[in-house]
Amino acid sequence: MSIIYKKSLKGVEEVALRSSGLQLRLRAYLILVDGSKSAEEIQYINPGLPEVEMVLSALLDEGYLEVLSQSSGNSGNAPQATRPQTIPTFQQTIQQKSQQSSSSPSFSNTSSSNNSSKFLEARDNMTREIMQLLGKDAEMVVAKIQRCDNGMDLFAMMMGLKKIIGMYANAEKADAFASKFAYVS
Repeated sequence: MSIIYKKSLKGVEEVALRSSGLQLRLRAYLILVDGSKSAEEIQYINPGLPEVEMVLSALLDEGYLEVLSQSSGNSGNAPQATRPQTIPTFQQTIQQKSQQSSSSPSFSNTSSSNNSSKFLEARDNMTREIMQLLGKDAEMVVAKIQRCDNGMDLFAMMMGLKKIIGMYANAEKADAFASKFAYVS
């Protein structure tokens, strides 16, 4: 069976901020996961890394990875990837939460952060959310959000804001905030 993994929000945070203190050796495996290569392909490309499948499975168990797709069988051709029905992807979880929350705007999760109207919409929504969460203390943070001029900057800002919200409010609100804007990059 060939499994393709992708980083979960926890995995993205670990790579970007080293927030969980993951061991360097395990972090090296996590960095290699890009959502397009199977565990076997990662092993083939990096023959010096021992037991890639076992380590990626452990990272999955710890919440750093999610299963993007699985395939089985060796029919001579490249196996057809199929999405497992029991494991929702991170994007599906975000979409479900967006649809459940009436105060949350409904966005389509696109991989193209170069779409300026979507970026501006996300930046404005993040500004409003921060103003609600932080109240009068949001002024400096809002100014920093407004200075972001691309999706990567906005994503990095969101990751930092998650920590601020966690300290200012609580971890649950921080996770909810990060989930709303996890698609931005």
